[in-house]
Amino acid sequence: MAAAVTDLAERTRWVSRVLGIVPGDAVSPSRGVETPLLPIWADAADKATGELEQLQAAIRAMRTPTAAVVARKGIGGLIRRIRDGVGPSLVALDEAPVDKRAKMIEDARRGVSEMRAFVGSHPALPMLERNSFGIAVGVRATLSHALDELDKALAT
Repeated sequence: MAAAVTDLAERTRWVSRVLGIVPGDAVSPSRGVETPLLPIWADAADKATGELEQLQAAIRAMRTPTAAVVARKGIGGLIRRIRDGVGPSLVALDEAPVDKRAKMIEDARRGVSEMRAFVGSHPALPMLERNSFGIAVGVRATLSHALDELDKALAT
């Protein structure tokens, strides 16, 4: 079995070679790179939500009414917010025709800014990271790193 490819440039080359498409074709030239931005966010969101899902399962396993609500509404709400976060604006940017990219870049910047505010201010995130279940949760660091990368890529 081949090792997983984690380098975004290598993934892009693979998609181009194997599928015959160039994922960066629809990416803004103002960023100076030819790679889509959605994978940056998707990888971080997958990691963060995966950690939260593990914690959610542990809390749900307590089998109390309060734990069920915390798992479903509290942690479930955070998972939905992370999944819905920046992704839609990045999809729109990655797929935008050249004449629409300026607006899509601004939308993506706004989405990144809003997600950064959410990650930096949500009161539950530090508590979930310090959980007593022994489950490693590093949501803020994971998402902040991705947001930093997106900020760099969106700079003109």
